[in-house]
Amino acid sequence: MASVLKEGLIRRKNGYFPSYQRVDCTLQKDGVLTCFRYRTGEMVSVFKVSKVCKLHMGTRRRDVAVGSGKEGCLLSIYSKGNVLLGKFLFEDNKEADEWRKVLQALIDEDKHGESATKDEGDDIGEMEKKEANKEKVDDDLPMQDAAFVVSEDIEKKINLASKLKWETIGASSGLRIQREYSMTKLFPCLKISCEIPAEVDDIMDVIVNSPELFNESLQKFEIIEKISEKCCIQYAQHKSSGWFSSHRDSVLKVSWGLLDGGMGMVTMQSTGLVDVPVQPGFVRMKVFLAGYLITPSLDPLKKCCNVHYTVHGDLKGWIGAMPRAVAEKYIVNSLAANLLGLRDLFVTKQYVPVEYDKMLSAMRISASHASNVSSMNKYKSMRKIHEALGDQADEKAKALCSMTSKMGSFDPSFWTETPIHDEPFKVRGKNYLKDHVKIKTDSTVAKLVAVDLFETTERVDHIASRDDNLRHTLQKSDLLRRSKTQSDDKLEDLCSEDDISEKNASDVLFIMHFQVPGPPFYSLVLYFSIPHDKLDLEKPFGKLFQDFVTKNDESRDTRVKLIPRVVEGNWFVKKTVGETPAILGKKLKQRYYGDGETYVEVDCDVGSSSVARSILGVVKGYAKTLSIDLAILLESHQESELPEELIGSVRLIHPDLDKAVTLV
Repeated sequence: MASVLKEGLIRRKNGYFPSYQRVDCTLQKDGVLTCFRYRTGEMVSVFKVSKVCKLHMGTRRRDVAVGSGKEGCLLSIYSKGNVLLGKFLFEDNKEADEWRKVLQALIDEDKHGESATKDEGDDIGEMEKKEANKEKVDDDLPMQDAAFVVSEDIEKKINLASKLKWETIGASSGLRIQREYSMTKLFPCLKISCEIPAEVDDIMDVIVNSPELFNESLQKFEIIEKISEKCCIQYAQHKSSGWFSSHRDSVLKVSWGLLDGGMGMVTMQSTGLVDVPVQPGFVRMKVFLAGYLITPSLDPLKKCCNVHYTVHGDLKGWIGAMPRAVAEKYIVNSLAANLLGLRDLFVTKQYVPVEYDKMLSAMRISASHASNVSSMNKYKSMRKIHEALGDQADEKAKALCSMTSKMGSFDPSFWTETPIHDEPFKVRGKNYLKDHVKIKTDSTVAKLVAVDLFETTERVDHIASRDDNLRHTLQKSDLLRRSKTQSDDKLEDLCSEDDISEKNASDVLFIMHFQVPGPPFYSLVLYFSIPHDKLDLEKPFGKLFQDFVTKNDESRDTRVKLIPRVVEGNWFVKKTVGETPAILGKKLKQRYYGDGETYVEVDCDVGSSSVARSILGVVKGYAKTLSIDLAILLESHQESELPEELIGSVRLIHPDLDKAVTLV
């Protein structure tokens, strides 16, 4: 051990915070400066003062560590690149000057030694490169791998690692998380272990050559230089942990090979052997020592290994400057994600591979059959009636009936009426204006007869006015409603021209048109058929509907209400969408069309609100995994309009926007 050159009790800046704590500093002749906490004796920091270091003297006034009104002397030590290694505060200028002279003498001596040994390659990076090139011979080495001979520097760090003391700080998902607590005080040193069902060679091959298979944070990975068969230099870019931090990159020297007992080791540390400039928007993190230790099972029949993943480094940036506990949080999350990804990569190989597209399609069909029996029967009924019409119907009626498939009504496996009886919504009760009590409703005024999903190049207004719109089919034939309510009647009676005219005059189509911003733009159109008996002016809904169709747009904006409900989906989407009723006209731009006697169309422009666009962006991202209810009603403002009744409700089951029909 090198002899002590100078020691003393001084004050050291406490990390990120503007305070100074007492430390016992010991400076050895080899330039290693070690700081121990004054009261506990724990190591706080250790670094080497060398030729690349610079000193700076300054003053600090009225510091709490010195005393009010007193002037302290600051001594700062910087490494190459003006990185602060340590900042020390002295009450006595004389003492500060003594430390400065000793440190400066060490720096000058190291610079003098550099010139004397310049030809020998004193730079640590050059030494490592030369050693890696020298270690290509000796086939009879104990490890049976001449390329995997660690340099003296790495050997020292492995030696140091054997002296580290670990404490368990957590366990989750089969992972054991440990922290070193005896020697690494300044920067986090963490280890995570788990069992992986694979051979040592297979695990090492994936770690070294294909880390992108399990490391989700990896944006870019490349081997920029191959030093030997078992040693290379890798460059990697990592995604940031959030919008508040920058992306990270690293240049690592990676060595790997087999040790005694069949164990495998992969070591990584930051290197300066290759000059790779830092890209804009990235922070170059420093890895002092990291690696994987892979130990095989003692049972030769058991194909699994225990993998220990250790990292000791500095994240740099503002996260690296924060207290150690803060930096540990980010490192633990990253280590756990990497090791879980590595484990899952090999676990999935033990099972039959799943074709997810086919699986999701089967799940949608299954869900549809479970909760959409009536919808499927309705769809099939219409098709059968259309086929049975044959020559009995005129060509125009025949074409209109077939438009259900031609014009791309949304695949019925993706939607159904919400089972209101089993899963009711809450609406305003009869005395809501007095007691503000909501009641459960298990019925709707109208029936959901069709759903369209169109993709367009621009926003489409008044979609019901198009000649090819489904409204004409429904009003001309009116087959959907009567095929259900009069299924015992003869077909020719159902489709007689006089009967169609009479029934059509009594029903009103309520068309809810959600205009989804783009490009591409989408139109989700819901068709609800309101029977005549529900529009009786003596009933609350009849009065409310009459008021809705006769008043102006400003009044209508206060009426149309949507109640969303995420039945199945990501918790984040559930929290984002919520289940709070919303008056659409107060938040979004709405347009109203129709004569009020045969149909009413409400166009809801979702793109007219930045908040709605944000929520829609979340929903679209998870659309294929969601089941969501959309209940439509008119809000009651007067006692005579209470209780509220739902016009109708649709359940979208894992909707696939790719199934939308292009509308030209």
